[in-house]
Amino acid sequence: MEFLTSLATEAITKLGTLVVRATVDQFKYVIHHKKIVADLKEEHERLKKMKTALERLVEEDGRRGVEINDDVKGWLKKVQDIDAKLEGIYAKEDEANKQKKCSNLASKYSVGKQATKNARNIEGLIKDKEEEYKSIITSLPKSPPKFGPLFTQDIKALGSRKEILKKVMEKLKDDKVKRISVCGLGGVGKTTLAMEVINNVETSKLFDKFAFAAVSQDPDYEKIQMEIAAMLQYNLEGKTMQVRAAELHKHVTGEAKSVLIVLDDIWHHDLDFKLLGLPSLEQQQQRCKILFTSRDKKVCQSMECVQENIIEVPVLTEPEDWHLFREMAGDVVDQPGIKNTAKEIAKECGGLPLALVVVARALAKEEDKHAWIDACNQLKSSPSSSFPDMQKLVYSRIEKSVSFLQSEEQKRCLWLCGLYPEDFDIPVESLLRHGMGMGVFKVGGALWKARSHVHTLILQLKRCFLLLDSAKPGCVKMHDVVRDAVISIENGFLIQDVAKLKSTEERKLDHIQAISLVLDDTKELESDSEYPALQLLQVRSKSKDCNPWPEHFFQGMSKLKVLGMENLCIVPPLPSLSFQAMTNLHTLRIEYCDVGDISVIGKEFPKLQVLSFAYSNIEALPTQIGELSSLRLLDLTGCNDLCFISTDVFKRLTQLEELYFGVENFPWIHHKDVLEELKSLANHMKVIEIKVSKVEILPEDLTFKSLVKFWVYIVPHSFIKREEYFQSNMLQMKSTNYISIENSSTIKELFKKCEVLVLEDVKFLNNVYQLDEREYPFANLKDLKINSCPDLQCLSGGNILLNLVNLKLMELPSFSGFSEVNDMEETTQPPNNNELGIMAVTKKLFTCRWLYRFPKLETILLEDCESLEMVFDLQGCTSQLNGLFPQLKEIKMDRLSNLIDVWGNAPNCVYGFQNVMSLSISRCNSLKHAFTPAIVKAMAMLENLEVKSCELMESLVGDEGRDEEHEEGDGYKVKIISFEKLHSLILGDLSNIEIICPSSWDLNFPSIRKLQIGLCPKLKISSLLTPHEVHEKLHNNLSSASDDSPFEESHPRKQSFGCTSFCSNLIPYKNTSEKSSKVDEYVPSYSERKLGMSRMPHLQEFDIYKCELHDKVLLQEGDHQRIMNFPTLKGYLFTKLTSLTMEHCNNIFVLLSLSALRTLECLEKLEVMRCKNVEQIISQEELETSENKLMFPKLRSLVLWGMLNLKAFCQDSCLLDFPSLRKLEIRDCPKIKVFSGGSCHTPKLEDVQITGPHGSNNIQNVDLNAAIQGFKAFEALHESEIPRWSVLCNEDKFSYFTKTTELAIEKFHKMAVLAPSNEIHALQHLRELDIQECETLVELFESERGTVANNVYEVTYKLQRLGLIELPRLRHIWLPNIVRLVNFKMLTSIEIQGCGSLKSVLSESMAKSLVKLQQLYVVNCAMIEEIVTMDDGGTQLKTLLPNLEGLYLEDLPKLECVCSRVHHEYDILLCDDDKEDKGIRHLNNNSKQQIEVSFPQLKDLYLSGVPRLKSFCPGAYDYDIMLDEHTQITNFPNDNVTVTVTTPKLDYVSSSFGSMRTSGKRRDVNLTIHYLLHRMKYKEELQQLETFRCITEQHQYQHLLGYITRETELEVERCQKLLTCVPSNMMHLFHLVYTIRVEQCECLEEIFESNDYGGPGTQLQNLYLGCLPKLKHIWRNHASISGFENLGHLTIRECHELKFVFPDVSVAKSLPRLRRLEVEKCNKMKEIISSNNNNSIQKKGAKIIFPLLEIIALEKLSSLSCFCSRYLHFELPWCWYITIKKCPKMETFCFGTVYTPKLETLQVEEKEIGRKEDVNEVIKEEFSMAFFDSRNLFIRCKLNPGRGSELSIQIWMQCVDDNRKYV
Repeated sequence: MEFLTSLATEAITKLGTLVVRATVDQFKYVIHHKKIVADLKEEHERLKKMKTALERLVEEDGRRGVEINDDVKGWLKKVQDIDAKLEGIYAKEDEANKQKKCSNLASKYSVGKQATKNARNIEGLIKDKEEEYKSIITSLPKSPPKFGPLFTQDIKALGSRKEILKKVMEKLKDDKVKRISVCGLGGVGKTTLAMEVINNVETSKLFDKFAFAAVSQDPDYEKIQMEIAAMLQYNLEGKTMQVRAAELHKHVTGEAKSVLIVLDDIWHHDLDFKLLGLPSLEQQQQRCKILFTSRDKKVCQSMECVQENIIEVPVLTEPEDWHLFREMAGDVVDQPGIKNTAKEIAKECGGLPLALVVVARALAKEEDKHAWIDACNQLKSSPSSSFPDMQKLVYSRIEKSVSFLQSEEQKRCLWLCGLYPEDFDIPVESLLRHGMGMGVFKVGGALWKARSHVHTLILQLKRCFLLLDSAKPGCVKMHDVVRDAVISIENGFLIQDVAKLKSTEERKLDHIQAISLVLDDTKELESDSEYPALQLLQVRSKSKDCNPWPEHFFQGMSKLKVLGMENLCIVPPLPSLSFQAMTNLHTLRIEYCDVGDISVIGKEFPKLQVLSFAYSNIEALPTQIGELSSLRLLDLTGCNDLCFISTDVFKRLTQLEELYFGVENFPWIHHKDVLEELKSLANHMKVIEIKVSKVEILPEDLTFKSLVKFWVYIVPHSFIKREEYFQSNMLQMKSTNYISIENSSTIKELFKKCEVLVLEDVKFLNNVYQLDEREYPFANLKDLKINSCPDLQCLSGGNILLNLVNLKLMELPSFSGFSEVNDMEETTQPPNNNELGIMAVTKKLFTCRWLYRFPKLETILLEDCESLEMVFDLQGCTSQLNGLFPQLKEIKMDRLSNLIDVWGNAPNCVYGFQNVMSLSISRCNSLKHAFTPAIVKAMAMLENLEVKSCELMESLVGDEGRDEEHEEGDGYKVKIISFEKLHSLILGDLSNIEIICPSSWDLNFPSIRKLQIGLCPKLKISSLLTPHEVHEKLHNNLSSASDDSPFEESHPRKQSFGCTSFCSNLIPYKNTSEKSSKVDEYVPSYSERKLGMSRMPHLQEFDIYKCELHDKVLLQEGDHQRIMNFPTLKGYLFTKLTSLTMEHCNNIFVLLSLSALRTLECLEKLEVMRCKNVEQIISQEELETSENKLMFPKLRSLVLWGMLNLKAFCQDSCLLDFPSLRKLEIRDCPKIKVFSGGSCHTPKLEDVQITGPHGSNNIQNVDLNAAIQGFKAFEALHESEIPRWSVLCNEDKFSYFTKTTELAIEKFHKMAVLAPSNEIHALQHLRELDIQECETLVELFESERGTVANNVYEVTYKLQRLGLIELPRLRHIWLPNIVRLVNFKMLTSIEIQGCGSLKSVLSESMAKSLVKLQQLYVVNCAMIEEIVTMDDGGTQLKTLLPNLEGLYLEDLPKLECVCSRVHHEYDILLCDDDKEDKGIRHLNNNSKQQIEVSFPQLKDLYLSGVPRLKSFCPGAYDYDIMLDEHTQITNFPNDNVTVTVTTPKLDYVSSSFGSMRTSGKRRDVNLTIHYLLHRMKYKEELQQLETFRCITEQHQYQHLLGYITRETELEVERCQKLLTCVPSNMMHLFHLVYTIRVEQCECLEEIFESNDYGGPGTQLQNLYLGCLPKLKHIWRNHASISGFENLGHLTIRECHELKFVFPDVSVAKSLPRLRRLEVEKCNKMKEIISSNNNNSIQKKGAKIIFPLLEIIALEKLSSLSCFCSRYLHFELPWCWYITIKKCPKMETFCFGTVYTPKLETLQVEEKEIGRKEDVNEVIKEEFSMAFFDSRNLFIRCKLNPGRGSELSIQIWMQCVDDNRKYV
């Protein structure tokens, strides 16, 4: 029994041991599951290595044809199965680690057990092949080399390079792309980029294999083959090239794995792929891709790369080049003396990475700033010599590119570009003209053919990246480094400036062929230099100062063929003797120059072929120009001063092919003979540009049948200027009528080749088809712009406008579209006006018959076409051939008030509009929908959509037609509307829009980047954001809930879908009630989110303004509490969002969820403003678990503004991490208590601004919670009488207050003292202090009332700006003894307003201590008596406020002075010792004391509303004692004490009633203020004078001299004895007067006496003359009006003896700033500009320009006949207003032409004429017309001035029926 017991005991013990051991083993799976999995992963890695080695062996055997052992195959299969199992185990392990500790024991147990089992299996597999693995590893070929990351971190930080790398990687991932090219300039980083691509491929395992080979300029095929084979691990040793090629081709094409081959630096177009062993494009498999790099885009194209797969690598932009340079050079560049120079050096490298790296590394350790300066200078002059590596690495590459150019023409073209300065926009036309002159371009025939050839050369050089595109039309650019390299090639071909020219003169100049000079003030030309080989000379100046030309400058240039001069002042003209040697000159360009006589050009250059005066100020084309018998091109573009052409000039230019006559206001009406001469050139003229004002000016039989290019402008004023010489043929007609056009054969001929047609204000034009009556009208038309043609009804015709590219229709009230005519397709005849009656007025722009007639149309702009009701009528359009509008890219519609449909009658499927990229609709108030679903599908390329201010708009997409349907699992059919390529969507001011699309459709925006919605109060924004699947799953969960669930739908399913509530779409609703638990069952998985649960997965910018964001679909009424706890925006919707702005959205409570935060990794800007119900920005309540850390990794700016219920950014207790935050603004958020329930990490935060009802703080470097809590504590002080700042500082454990830099205190209604003496130190850190509306504040800074102890040290405060606003009881800012305690020497600005109890601002001691104060404003302080109160004692020299620049005193009724003298009672004699004040008494040298108060920097002094002010510093002073300089004063009152207030920089004292100039050496402001305050007294004394000479000649009037020299607004009124206002010998005293007003002086005969005054010009700006009955001259007998360049306003009234205003027409040049001219009630005024001056230098027909004259008003001038009776042409380029009233004798404005391009208002008598009318014509018509009017007939009789008494009678008949007129 004992045995059995013992046996049982032992058995039980062993069983227990086994059970315990088994139990322990089971617990190990749970406890040690992490270690078990870690060990498993380690063994798994060993297994993977063995598998890889064995696979490589199998692969090699397969290539050799060796059969693979079944054992090996089985082993590999087992490993593959293991891999699949382990992926599941690893996933379970990750999931178990994320779950709560108490809920994941089962998962951990399962993971541990499975991991243990699989570890044993792996161990067995390893043992099976361990020995075999050791032998395999030694026999396998070497692995391909690893490139590693080629991009340094510095280059990776460059945005441009990141984008390019990203683009290349996307192309490599695209299965449709087989070949990719990367091209760019040598040294731009193509090879580095290619190697980085390989590194990324290797890291990401995108390709199984890859190879890299450098091809270079001379490709070594054998080397390339071996490099590719080695990297692909193919053994090709010992085989011929052909065999290697065959095997390589076999391996690449037959490879089962994916392969990437990179061929770097390809130069040739004919690289032999077959010889290399690479497949052709047709043979290339999808798994094989080839990447090329090249310097030539054309080479890339020859590699069979399509354009979209050619990726250009540009140079670095300006911020990026400095970043790279700085990182390469190191911290040395941040040193103050080096940084600016380093930036200049980086700029010289032109953004070329290789150059930046070379130069930066060469200077990396250099700390001497002089070495940097020297390096910069050398880099500018000779970079290759100063940096040897630049020549070796940079220039050598570019030189190689240049030498590889195919033709000599390309090289010479490149050299011509090198003539221009760095970063210059090089005109291609100048290259053509230079090249033709030098014979560079070997193109025979016409110049236009050579122009095409040059453009081809430029394109070829761009493809090689030796030239760059320019933003300026018609220009190219050359990279600075390329330019330097080109200049250095071959014997110093180019010389760039005068300095180089002078240094070269010491050597032989035989080889110099081209010189480019840049002149400035320091560089002058030299003569007597020999340049025997010089062919091209180009000279330009930085400024248009007169450049003296040496007399024999051109003598040594006998072979010169091209001479270009730009921006020069060539006065006097170039001497004929200098030109005599240049008989071989072919091209002469004198552009943007001031020139004199040009007749010498016609005499000296018999071989001249190209002559350009573009934008020069030539006034005449002399007859000598006609002697240029070889001239082929004449360019007068922009020669707007040109007004005369000699007869027979054009007639003799028999070889002329191109004429550019784009002159704004040439008087063609007086040069019709010149136009007649053009007839002789018409047959061989190839290019013409000409501008005339009317069609009638052109000769009827002037036809240009050989024209290739033309730009003809028939406009009265401004025209559309040609931007380049290769622009399309343009015809612009403005302010004309159909009859005139119909009668012009010239215009009809131009229609045949017209490419751009602009019609503006063309009357009587019903149909554009009327203009061209040919069988195929407007066959070449590309651009059509029609504006303000009131009679235009339609565009109609047969095959009209087949080549149209751009269509712009604006302000066409009657226009009804492209209308139909009966049998239109059968007839080719244009409809006449009678036929218009049978035309179908459809009010549709394009009817179905017109839709297919615009295959090339790209742009449609419609504006103010009131009659249009539909744009595209798609009824019956079902053809798929080419589609509708296949090239249309942009549509813009504005103010189409009756538009009902954009796309009307759309079928279910539309073929067309596939390339539309931009659509804008605005102010179309009858439009309800923008699209149909079929149209959305058709517009697959739409990128930008903007819809604004359409009052009736209900939805973007209307419910018409059907689209694609996708069937879901339950059989429900979902119809999809997808804006596939849309990048930007802007919806604004759409008061009725509710939904985007119908409720039966689902909506997607897969590519959108920007979403902006504003003022759309009814829009359900949720329908934009989440796709159908989310709605369906949530809907199904809700539907399956119990019947009494609170989530009942308030509308049927059909009504709710597509316009569901914002909350229902974006919030995963939860409820503690079991009845609604099924709502929580659906939570999007990570994979679902990744696949795009958002409609807008790429959204970057989201902006919502005034959208209510509310609906009640899933929530019952009153269930708002549930909304308050859940976030508005879910995270998976906005994974790429960078900017989020929400404003005035009052129905949201929480903005972001935690899930949103996890995915908002790109968010940089977050602004939430005026959303009054938001309580917190982030909420974690929707999750079961909380996170310890929430991060906004890229957020830089955060603004919370006007959030009335905001309690915190996040109330949960977690760490908020803002690693990039730099700016935080919290404004008007009264309920916010903390920023976060936890702590905040903001390492880069620099600026925190918090604003509340009682002030604002600007804090630096402080914890956010501390900032808010501190601000709340600060606001709590508003109840205190005396704030205890020190207590606040001591209790503030976060040091909030000590870090506040800006403090604003508002409405502290109990505060009496801001800072007691023992509290002042608490404010010493403040930089800005503003105090407003504290009505109880009495004292600002309290100081000790008694004596300050000696041991108290002065503390310097940081305060810079102090503002005191509306403090009615404030009596003291600071008491005098406060300067013993504090120092405010940093203070720069003080502003005081509305402080009614304050009597003074500063004490003398305080004023002296404010050494940096610059601005002082004191406004509306009723009790202020003085600004600075002087202390007791004092010194002789008092410099107060040494840096005060501005003093502004306004509305201070009791102010008596600025600085007071408390203890000095005396009468002072102040004397002004100006040099011009001869005769003023000076102080005796024996005077006892002189006190000087100085404000050395004061520049602005403004006084207004200071009635008691007597002086700046007080004291009795007889200002009127003015004796001659020899009189000595012997008796002074009060011990001879004098006071002077010196303001050496103050020019004027300004006030509300005028200003006055300071005068004298010291500029005593006391004296100036005296004159300012007593100006009425002196004006009365002036009335007693017979002449102003009395002021200097008679003793009793000498005191007026001080007044005259200071006055800026001189009023001469009622001076009844005065004959001359300003005598000739006193002009110098008036030269600083701004305004002169002379009125009611009965005897005055002249204003400015004739003189030879040669002093400085006056500052006179305004001259008013009124009631001067005997005035005869303003300027008398002046050959010209000199010295009045600043006169801007001239008004003359009631000067009845005045016969003219200006003595000569030269006034236009003498008064360049005249803006306003008014003449009224001058009975004898005959003309404004006199024509009686026989000495006038202006010739008949000259052009007179008033460059700035804006307003001309002529009224009640009974004798006025015209503005000027001489035969002249007037230009008024800025005149916008002309009024002429009651001038009965006025026949015309002038007898030449009048050019007024800006004229808006022309008023004749009481009639306001249209602004587009001709001034002369209107005046002639209104003032010399007699009417005989009847119902249908009136007779117009018009006297034609200048034609004797000839009477011209025109009889006009008006047909009432059709409202047409006949002559």
